[in-house]
Amino acid sequence: MHQAQVKIKSRGRIIAVESFADPYTLENSYLARTGPGRALVIDPNPSQLLLRRLAEIGAGQVTVALTHAHADHICGIAPLMERCSIRIICSRSCAPRLMAPSKTGLEFLLAMLRMQDMRDGGHRGDGFMREYRPCRARAMITFDNGLSLNDGSHALRFIPAPGHSPGSCVIVLDGACAFTGDSLFRDCAAVTRFPRGSTSSYRAIAVPALKSLPPCMQAFPGHGAPFLMRDGVFSS
Repeated sequence: MHQAQVKIKSRGRIIAVESFADPYTLENSYLARTGPGRALVIDPNPSQLLLRRLAEIGAGQVTVALTHAHADHICGIAPLMERCSIRIICSRSCAPRLMAPSKTGLEFLLAMLRMQDMRDGGHRGDGFMREYRPCRARAMITFDNGLSLNDGSHALRFIPAPGHSPGSCVIVLDGACAFTGDSLFRDCAAVTRFPRGSTSSYRAIAVPALKSLPPCMQAFPGHGAPFLMRDGVFSS
């Protein structure tokens, strides 16, 4: 697992956003402290470094916010449930998939990983399955057309961005940074060929939503390094 930290300024204070990249899928989980004993985790993978960090900062209450419910973005929920008191926030479309591992795109994800393995002799598929924990969890807060709420002393805004999946969204923290999931990257276009993905929804809904955010806002993608919103690839 790779761990990194980016500090951003918000409302006159500094927020440290820590990332934890899965070695097989390269999926990024993100952590931000939101108050004494509290933390926000975006799209948890089964990172032991993430669990260790939560213990170090004494975060017994964790808000789990999901950009979407594909297997690589939710497979760390089960370990979190064993160690913390969590509440899950996601779109209403994503919520049923948290209770049904067969609907999280696992087979499609494994096929992609094993195709990469065939090309370069890697072991991503087998490695991911060794770490994979099926998620069966209930979302406490869901939304259809977006949501704004406070988590500790921090503000969260959930903006629908369907296309990569029907329930995909962008999560904005304190108006200072955006967690874009698999809806926006710097070096490649968003993938809409996953089961139930939609290129037309991405172009009609996700792209305008993404472009409505400030160009200089820090973006934290589901895979890859952070970038500024203006540098994202707004196409599919």
